[in-house]
Amino acid sequence: MDYSSLFGVGVVVDILTGYVVDFEIMCKVCRFCSNAANQLGKESAEFNIWYEGHRNECDINHTGSSGSMELKASEVLWKPFHFVGVQIYYCFI
Repeated sequence: MDYSSLFGVGVVVDILTGYVVDFEIMCKVCRFCSNAANQLGKESAEFNIWYEGHRNECDINHTGSSGSMELKASEVLWKPFHFVGVQIYYCFI
């Protein structure tokens, strides 16, 4: 079965308290980029100039397949915990 999604969410939940410790939202689209591409033309110089000013605010943070969003979110979420010595007991993807 083919899996297709424009958004994905990863969540870290404390198993003792049930509280959400951290989360990551993965996006394959940005409505501002889509609107600008429609108005200016995606390959135009005007779009490139606009995008340079928008790049830091762009919602797109994933360019791979929809199925790989979960793996990417888990990498982003677990990286900080690895450095402080937190033990991971369960990881559900």
